[in-house]
Amino acid sequence: MKVDLSGDALSAEDAFISADSAEPHISRARAILRSHPEVRDLTGPAPSTFLVLLALVGAQIAIGLWLRDRPLWMLALAAYTVGAVINCGVLNMIHEASHGLIFRGRRWNRLAAYIANLGTFWPSVEAFFHYHLPHHRYLGEYERDTTIARRWEARMIGRSGLRKVLWFVFFAVIYPFRVRGMNVGRVDNRRIVFNFVLQIAWWAVLYRVGGWYPIAYLALSFYFHFGLHPLNAIALQEHVFVHAGEESYSYYGVGNWITFNAGYHVEHHDMPSIPWSRLQRLRRLAPEFYEGRHPYSSWTGLIVTFVRDRRWSLWARTTRPPGRSLSTAGRT
Repeated sequence: MKVDLSGDALSAEDAFISADSAEPHISRARAILRSHPEVRDLTGPAPSTFLVLLALVGAQIAIGLWLRDRPLWMLALAAYTVGAVINCGVLNMIHEASHGLIFRGRRWNRLAAYIANLGTFWPSVEAFFHYHLPHHRYLGEYERDTTIARRWEARMIGRSGLRKVLWFVFFAVIYPFRVRGMNVGRVDNRRIVFNFVLQIAWWAVLYRVGGWYPIAYLALSFYFHFGLHPLNAIALQEHVFVHAGEESYSYYGVGNWITFNAGYHVEHHDMPSIPWSRLQRLRRLAPEFYEGRHPYSSWTGLIVTFVRDRRWSLWARTTRPPGRSLSTAGRT
């Protein structure tokens, strides 16, 4: 896939791209609702997602148990080719729950997220619930948006192709250091500890049933997903700056079939109360708001372009002063 980086999209300056305007999704969502009030019918929970969630968790556990006594190379290959894909789907289910899009009521959605967490290695529920919604509310605000690389991170990676590759390889290790000290409210340590205790207890169950292989499979699936893997291109695709006037980007390739429309990121930010299963319908109902925007069709191609093109770095991200982003809460 060729990515158009011509014109004023990027510069050699090692600094974030500054914007003084409010984030664009709120105004576009209001315009969509004025032109297409029927879009409101797409909002709200999709309980059928819970069945998908159960299938994904069941598949991960079944594969992990099947790998008992198999060669190590088979364990690693299964984790990279299948496990990482299912891990992405499982985390997308946790994402749906964080937005209240599986059941009505935060308690039931949190329960669904905890069940989903059994299909991935790391205890992710409480951290994701805490850090993800501020990303929507404060898009582009350096101190509050966890999707923005830290300055030390951008300086460390720079424009070197090798260091960009290493950034992918160690992304799962780097990311926890990124979110430390961010101004998104105090973390409820009791919930974090509970999440860890429950996950460790789950590891013990898996070890009792299948030895260390199922645990290793989940761990490698998690690590590969956030490593040098086509699905980790999502970390670039969502908001890394390419075209002037655009801060968020969508992917419209076949990968959406196995990631539950994870590529429909512009649509998701416009209408965060629409579940994954209806995002394509949003684009069909309001095509004039999405046609002409810069699309991606290959996650692998995106990674290759990012690594090879020295003009592209982690500095290619739009940031704005505190308070310039408006809350998206209740926007439907």
